Amino acid sequence: MSVVVGLPAGSRSRAKAQADGVTVKTPAEAAAEADIIMVLTPDTGQAKLYRDEIASHLKPGKTLMFAHGFNIRFGTIAAPPASTCR
Repeated sequence: MSVVVGLPAGSRSRAKAQADGVTVKTPAEAAAEADIIMVLTPDTGQAKLYRDEIASHLKPGKTLMFAHGFNIRFGTIAAPPASTCR
């Protein structure tokens, strides 16, 4: 198992993460190859990140998790049923 961090191409954190030995890809690339997707971004950007970078990569057998459930609770993000992505 390996950990891949998804950061936008222009993120100032990319260089630091890479210097620390972390594999860094765009959020879409990370979501495409991940079995487990953990969303750790602020609530205000989660819906756009989910819609633009993650949703199309959810397939059966993948696990989607959020550090905070505000967007799920209030319907900003409508994740697929558990049966389709776990």
